[in-house]
Amino acid sequence: MLLLATTTAARGERDPIARRRGEHCSCDSAHVFKNVFFPPSIASPRPGGKPDARRVGDNLYVNGQIGEDLMTRLLVNGSSLSAEATLALNNTLRVLEYAGCAYRDVVLYTVYLADGANLALTGGVLANMSLNTGTPNTVYNAARGSFVGRTLPQDANFAFDYVAYACNWTAAARPRSTRWNRPCGCQQPYHHYAWDLPANVSLPISPSKAYRRVSRGGSYAYVTGTVGENFLSAGVLVSGGLAAQLNKSLDNVALQLAQAGCALTNIVQVTTLLSNWTLLPEVNALHLQYLGSAVGPFIGSEKLVTGIKLDALIQHNVIAKNCAFNTTPQYFF
Repeated sequence: MLLLATTTAARGERDPIARRRGEHCSCDSAHVFKNVFFPPSIASPRPGGKPDARRVGDNLYVNGQIGEDLMTRLLVNGSSLSAEATLALNNTLRVLEYAGCAYRDVVLYTVYLADGANLALTGGVLANMSLNTGTPNTVYNAARGSFVGRTLPQDANFAFDYVAYACNWTAAARPRSTRWNRPCGCQQPYHHYAWDLPANVSLPISPSKAYRRVSRGGSYAYVTGTVGENFLSAGVLVSGGLAAQLNKSLDNVALQLAQAGCALTNIVQVTTLLSNWTLLPEVNALHLQYLGSAVGPFIGSEKLVTGIKLDALIQHNVIAKNCAFNTTPQYFF
């Protein structure tokens, strides 16, 4: 199936929200919780008995995939960086397909890199992967929260986490109870849209950057990893140190949320990436000053990384929920 990344008007559809997909509806699947394991014919068990993916409601969370042989669970040595990244993505695709998902169902992906110098390589590999699966640009329907400087299993160079939404669930991702497998009687709509920023506030996203600014999956909005850059200056960080970068990063988050009809008050999770743990006390104070009580309680966590986009001091990965979603999406899937 080809992805048609077009506007509503161009598609000639009266209302894209009217799209529906049988069993995908949240009324039937909100309480589904199912671990997905490859059978022995496809892969050996993951270390520690971890599942290859987990379905929660309408979402599939794919466990981090590296460039390993699935039968031995050992990293394939001697391959090029591009080959390793491609194998890691192939493994991700196999997990998605086994559960009944495709790249077009992905709403958020995270790229883990042992070396930040390899970040540019991932965009080309992702683009090639979408072409090889016969669905051009399907990877571009997702927001990206990417960070680097992580020590990866088996000293791998790449690892990929994916979140997919409203798939054509196979038996591997369905619970045994037929209660959750019947067609959706309440006809809740299927929502998977994406937004970019308009030209007056941001330069266009390069085709080599495989993400959208905001991706919607159901009632959730996923914002791509954001730093304190000027969107009109081709990735130039603001001057002024941590406070200036943090405030600009959150300004950018708010700008991207607004594009999808969301506000800071809709935030339910913030993951803050720091280049140095000594920044944490100041970050906490600045977050309280910027967000205050208006945002309300949300889940927050901090991660130490040794390299952030543009060598920034801080990055925000944000998830929002129950937005107005009253703006027209540029892309729907």
